[in-house]
Amino acid sequence: MSINVKPKDDLRKYIKVSLPLTDENLGYEHRLNIPDDYIYYMMGKKVFFGAEAPKLIKSKKRQEQANWTKEQIIEHAKTDLMPLVPDDKEFIPRDYWCKLEDLYGSNLNNESHPIWQLSHRVIKDNYIKHSDTLLLQACGNYKPYIDNAIYQYTLKKYREGYFDLFVSSWELVPIDFSPFFPWRYYDWSHAKETPFMTDCCISHEFRNICDFVEYFDYKRIIIFAPGGEDHFYVELNRRLQHHFKNSEVKVEMVWDDATIKEFKDSMECTDGQCNWALKVRYNNLKPGRDRLEKLINYDPNKVVDPKDWNYGIADKELIQYLRGTKEDGWKPKQKNKIEENK
Repeated sequence: MSINVKPKDDLRKYIKVSLPLTDENLGYEHRLNIPDDYIYYMMGKKVFFGAEAPKLIKSKKRQEQANWTKEQIIEHAKTDLMPLVPDDKEFIPRDYWCKLEDLYGSNLNNESHPIWQLSHRVIKDNYIKHSDTLLLQACGNYKPYIDNAIYQYTLKKYREGYFDLFVSSWELVPIDFSPFFPWRYYDWSHAKETPFMTDCCISHEFRNICDFVEYFDYKRIIIFAPGGEDHFYVELNRRLQHHFKNSEVKVEMVWDDATIKEFKDSMECTDGQCNWALKVRYNNLKPGRDRLEKLINYDPNKVVDPKDWNYGIADKELIQYLRGTKEDGWKPKQKNKIEENK
């Protein structure tokens, strides 16, 4: 049975396919009439409770929020979290959404959901490349990634044109795609993670990176993620190094052995304490930032006019609306500085 496609929500607006989209070839249950309040409730729950982590220590505030009613969670999400993307601006309109629970990464059924094939195609057909360097940053708990504090340091440099910023999720996602379905609603269950599941994720991520590097013709991959004891990114780096060793694509790990040694030599901590810091705080430790800035030839005196900032989608005004004032502090405070850099 063919879908009765309306012009306003036609998936073919964002996906270059020649065949009609049917219930059968989409391969999952959709047209679920998902209301806004349900989405806000799921978003609020994720912020309050985070991913299922075996040793997650909740703050006093989060412990109090755990007792909030459904109505309180919805109200908080509406007032304090990023607004929903208008349905006519979604790459995948709500009529084609799957159940949000199906995006919770707890088993291979979730991770092999057909929506990930669709979303991968959406990126390939709509992403705007700006640089020959793909910077891959480790995933974070708080969604959407673009509003997560972990990514503000690299996001500013992406806007200024030093690299293209992707986040390591189940689907390798450009940072400006993270407010959209399905990437905004995905989560990973650390409590249910097994070595087999981890290996499946590494393999899936590896294939996605290789596909994007070939499709968008990237010449360089920089991995900005925990190193040392972190098996996921160390193994991913090993596979990428091996895959591209006889090509023109260069793969570099920010937290390589030399940078880790520099960090440990500068700290008075046990190996366990240092490894914990590298895993949890890799993004704001000085040796890592210094090495990244060296790799990208970062110029702290360079000023880029906001009208020339890079965005990964054509509708940059939508990203600006969703972000509100969060990037205003990156704008040059003196107009003449822009003139000096021309």
